[in-house]
Amino acid sequence: MKRTLLTLLSIHLLTVSIVFGEDLSLTASVDRTRVGVEDQLILTISASGSGFDQLSEPELPAMDNFVIVGSHESSSSQFSIVNGKVSSTKTIDFIYYLSPRQPGTWKIGSAKLKYKGKIYTTERIDIEVVTGSVQQRRQTRQQPTCRSPRSQQGQKVDISGKLFVKAIVEKEEAFVGEQITVTFNLYKRIGLSDVSYQSIPSFTNFWVENLYDAKQLKFNAEVVQGVRYDVATLKRLALFPTTDGTFTVEPLSLSCEVQVRSHDIFNRFFGRAQPVTIKTDPISITVQPLPPDPPPGFAGAVGDFNISASVDKIQVKANQPITLIVRISGTGNIRTLPNPTLPPLSDFKRFDSESTENTSSTQNILKGSKTFKYVLIPRAEGKYTIDPVSLTFFDPKAKSYRSVKTRPLTIIATPGEAEEEPVAYGLSRSEIEVVGTDIRYIKPNMASLENQGRFLYQSTWFQLIQLMPLFAIALALIYRRHADRINQDVRYARLRRAHRRAQQRLKEASGLIEKESPEAFYACVSKAVTDYVGDKLNISATGTTTDQIAEELEKKGVSEEVKQGLISCLKECDFYRFAPSDRSVNDIREVLNSAQTVIKMMEKEKV
Repeated sequence: MKRTLLTLLSIHLLTVSIVFGEDLSLTASVDRTRVGVEDQLILTISASGSGFDQLSEPELPAMDNFVIVGSHESSSSQFSIVNGKVSSTKTIDFIYYLSPRQPGTWKIGSAKLKYKGKIYTTERIDIEVVTGSVQQRRQTRQQPTCRSPRSQQGQKVDISGKLFVKAIVEKEEAFVGEQITVTFNLYKRIGLSDVSYQSIPSFTNFWVENLYDAKQLKFNAEVVQGVRYDVATLKRLALFPTTDGTFTVEPLSLSCEVQVRSHDIFNRFFGRAQPVTIKTDPISITVQPLPPDPPPGFAGAVGDFNISASVDKIQVKANQPITLIVRISGTGNIRTLPNPTLPPLSDFKRFDSESTENTSSTQNILKGSKTFKYVLIPRAEGKYTIDPVSLTFFDPKAKSYRSVKTRPLTIIATPGEAEEEPVAYGLSRSEIEVVGTDIRYIKPNMASLENQGRFLYQSTWFQLIQLMPLFAIALALIYRRHADRINQDVRYARLRRAHRRAQQRLKEASGLIEKESPEAFYACVSKAVTDYVGDKLNISATGTTTDQIAEELEKKGVSEEVKQGLISCLKECDFYRFAPSDRSVNDIREVLNSAQTVIKMMEKEKV
């Protein structure tokens, strides 16, 4: 009895936790948008939602140019559990078989469905009807937009309307420095396998930030011009134009294998794949220059930003340091934000410390913050005010320049310890001690006086100590020259940091092995090697393919052994990212060791 009550209670709790919503979506799709008079067209009206068992049949539009030759209904349900709550989604498909009456371009109007007093409608669909049968023509015509090798029977694989890749640009016109989001989607209505990049745009004249990069393809249903496709996002990038003009983004191309039908009895059961190549259309983007006569202090920041300032302590002893922290946050290209304009700080000694960045994306908009730190030392006691720190930027939405500034800060410097006066030979008074009497007695019976030593200025160590400031100045000049070159010479900066950044990424990849994340591991190793080659050769790492890397390595005269090692490592990573399989930990570590070895070999190359 108790067991029965517990079972009933569990079922009741599970039933209560199921979430039934009132939302309903209604879509219409067809199997194709171009048919012949002798063919049939399949129209599917899909109703999806939760909280219903049955729905009345939708009201179809007037279709004078089509005849309904048959229909049927099917349904499916999907359950998911999130935080202990079970949600249920049900889909009912009303399927109609249509026969065209005559050639022409016709519209299938909006279907209507009434549910709980609310009327839902579908989008209209354009259909092109031609004479004869399109199915017969497809066996002989060539594919105009996709290149593919011939099958074993000598025919090309027909993928028109079944497989394509598309570049979706958020906007085709922007200002210099304004974000443009580009998304690359893969659309399919056919069996697909072994997807890999053949070429990726170089994005010349754009600063590129990666928003999303698919490690595995995740397909979702989407209706495009009345046809239902399985759609997966390959890449999503934030482009920031660096100069004005009209630019064309090259196509992105994919190589993949599609499942094709065969008359061979063996292939009919087990399937046969044919390789094909698909690519996007070129994208044209117009970049407008920023308005003329920018206000004083403008250093190229574009976006929408705020600025704040603080100090680690408001009271300090004179000649003791404090840290001024300036933080800029908002939307835009965070990495290229210039240093803020500091007010005059004549009462302080100032030393630049460091800057750190933190970026993320929300709804495909790049945002984040950049923090600058300055070490300030008050020269004397007193009460000081640090005037506001300002930042001037261009706001693309308002199409105007704006300036923001911080609040003034008050610093109190209390009396500090007085500096001791230096005395002879750099010793302070406290460091001088009495070591004996003023006059030593004269030793008798001495044939001659011993040499009591040279003067201090004649000492080798003393002379070397005098040269130390010169060495320090020389080192400071060398470091300053190095720092200036790092800031001004992009190629030199990338070359200096290439090996260090690669080792850091490979260390991150090693940690992913222990977390049993093979897909993330291969992505991390691939990025480490690609970024390393990009830094060494001063080329854009984002969007660079293995073929482009091989070509650049050959131009720079890199040895064949190193080139083949790098390309082999990248191809292996790409293969296991898009076609994951079970591999042992030792096999995965072997990939990491290969990447480390080939990078060490590359370091010895004279590039």
